[in-house]
Amino acid sequence: MRPQKWNGRHYDDSTLTSAGLVFQLGHTIGDACPHPTSLQNLMVFDLSGAHRLVVRYCDCDRPPPKRIQLLRSCWFLATIERPSTAFAFDILDFFHKLQD
Repeated sequence: MRPQKWNGRHYDDSTLTSAGLVFQLGHTIGDACPHPTSLQNLMVFDLSGAHRLVVRYCDCDRPPPKRIQLLRSCWFLATIERPSTAFAFDILDFFHKLQD
């Protein structure tokens, strides 16, 4: 189900980004990162569709590489060098089951 926003007359489709959601990677959920990177866009595909998200990577002392931070969030990146697209583990599992 896609997020929706009331426009005064009816609900319009919206995005998580337009609602102000920013994903902080590299820390336990709810823990603030004292040294986050600047905001970066990330396209994530999961079972509910494609989502343009905004993420911040951890840039604390000796942070894990970006690819590890994404993997720990259950997102598999499409490229290693400059990740801008990722696939949620749930959609990868679904495609795997389709191949059986």
